[in-house]
Amino acid sequence: MKVLKIIFINLLFFLILFFLLDIFTYYRQLYISYKHNPIEDNISYFKHITRDLSEKNVNKIIYENINYPKAENTTSELNPIVIFGCSFAQGAGLSENQTFSHKLALISKAPVYNRASGGWGTQHMLFQLKSDDLYKNVLKDNRTPLFIYIYIPDHINRIHRAMEPVLYGGYPTFVYKFKQNQLIFDKTSQFLFRFPLLSYIKEYLYTFKTVEEKADFLFLHLLEAKKEINKHYKNADFIVLVYSDNDEILSVSRKLTKNGIKVVFFEGLTNINPENEDYYISKYDNHPNERAWDLLTPKFYNYIKNANYNEVTKQANFKQDYIKIHYSPKTRDYTLAKSFPSSYSLYSLDKKLIEQEKINKFRAVGAYVSWCISNLFYNNTCNFISGIFLDISIKMNPYNENYKIYKKILKTN
Repeated sequence: MKVLKIIFINLLFFLILFFLLDIFTYYRQLYISYKHNPIEDNISYFKHITRDLSEKNVNKIIYENINYPKAENTTSELNPIVIFGCSFAQGAGLSENQTFSHKLALISKAPVYNRASGGWGTQHMLFQLKSDDLYKNVLKDNRTPLFIYIYIPDHINRIHRAMEPVLYGGYPTFVYKFKQNQLIFDKTSQFLFRFPLLSYIKEYLYTFKTVEEKADFLFLHLLEAKKEINKHYKNADFIVLVYSDNDEILSVSRKLTKNGIKVVFFEGLTNINPENEDYYISKYDNHPNERAWDLLTPKFYNYIKNANYNEVTKQANFKQDYIKIHYSPKTRDYTLAKSFPSSYSLYSLDKKLIEQEKINKFRAVGAYVSWCISNLFYNNTCNFISGIFLDISIKMNPYNENYKIYKKILKTN
């Protein structure tokens, strides 16, 4: 009985500590959202964790509660254009007449439906394509649409772990999992995403996936999207417009083209790097400004009109060949880990340490979670408490020198 009592007391203590930290994390996210991305849906922590996150309710929210950019040229008899994506595609920080969808509507004269929202990814596009509501309530006739998905590098993260809906305004948040040769709505992850701390742990575990694993999962999402489109429109084109690229999209670009998915790059169309600050909304916000869309839209329209597909993808193929010759993931991980302490440098060095069997995955995860908690208090100027959790990280994972670098930064501040 004494053993059971001890177990019960420890379990109760753990649950109390977990919920206190989870509540703190939730309201910190809410505070940041007010500073950077004000949201209308200000709910308490209890209401947040008891929300209806079922697939049915997610579908209802996507088609009834999301404030999409207004549809353009709805009376036009031309074939419609449907745009999917995140805040880049939605036009975050821009007025309505500055967005890509509006400029494309002006130049094409076709109906344009922008189905993008902040914090979203490939799963939100796929979810809509799998739902009958898209075809009943948005695309109401038999004309064959052109489907466009605007890709940015962070989408590779969002298909494995959802973005925090409070912070990014991207509710509803969910992911798919691969089961029985198909992608299905992941109910287990839906439960985990209620709790910010569990989301952080899941996010950290995800980072140990290889570039190949991430790229393959991205490919599955895009391929299944193409299949869903062709169920309704046999000859519809599906274009992935890569605003800025990363290794994952480059590594699957050829495979996508072989499966009838067109891949076109901002840089390939314009010969301009979209990561140039001249095309940012501001120095601290890399969302595209109107200048970026003014540059891209006419060239993109010329591309879809003339289907000059092979020429545009030459750049992607060149980059892919360049990566094979010159890119070494181990070298890149090591370089970044030594350069500055960040979440990337922490887990990239952890990955190396685990491979060398200097530390196991559980201690690495524990140290990282403790660092996350330390960072929460540090950002809220509670440096004493931040230091306690940072010391825990150092003790749990003494081989990752980045924790010690953080300790020096904390002392200087």
